[in-house]
Amino acid sequence: MSIQALERAFEILNVINKNEDPQRAADIAVQVELPRTTVIRMLDTLEQVGAVVRVAETSRFEIGPTMLQFGQPITPAPDLKQIARPTLERLARESGETAYLCTRSGRQVYYLDQVSSRHHIRLQEWTGTWFPAHTTSTGKIFLAYMPPTQLDAYLSHDLESFTSETITDPQEIRDYVQSIRQNGFGWTHGQTELGLVGVAAPIFDSNQAVIGAVSLGGPQFRFPQAGKEQETADLVVKAAQEISSRIDA
Repeated sequence: MSIQALERAFEILNVINKNEDPQRAADIAVQVELPRTTVIRMLDTLEQVGAVVRVAETSRFEIGPTMLQFGQPITPAPDLKQIARPTLERLARESGETAYLCTRSGRQVYYLDQVSSRHHIRLQEWTGTWFPAHTTSTGKIFLAYMPPTQLDAYLSHDLESFTSETITDPQEIRDYVQSIRQNGFGWTHGQTELGLVGVAAPIFDSNQAVIGAVSLGGPQFRFPQAGKEQETADLVVKAAQEISSRIDA
């Protein structure tokens, strides 16, 4: 029975994974040819261990962070972390703040690497953590360079809010990601946690596909320094371009 349960669990995960949109239990049941009640029980168990997540307060499911950690999309370029590390170290040193390297899998951004600030008050260690793309500066980079149909699909879901500053209005997000494409960088202010500010820029591969994002983050009381917003953004863009130039080199 345990072997059969494992087989059924992977069939359910496969159905969710191969579909762009989150799936209802009833639709999954049809595709795996199992009773709806059985699928619901298995989804409850898979949700408990983080293999699937329920989209906001709906009855639809998508692949969760536990499974995503085992997937190759986390690191599109196997050596991206190694390639980017010297640049992250320099960026943190020159700015005095925390530098991050992120990738994307599905609707989530993954913090692949981090070089922390030397200040006594600094941001927490986020390496290995996930956030919905619309809540972070790096996530907004990925949204900005998505094909329009993928962006439409992302924005069609209920968008999670972490703070009073989290932008969840689809049109506001559309307007902002358009400005990211025009400027080459994007900011967030207190959208994952109040008082935290971040600015990010895209990392491109040799085919001009966005495979990562680099960012700087710091507490709002000192970051960015007054009057140095553009200078700070330029520093991040330069770092992203430096990393991009080493991809497939």
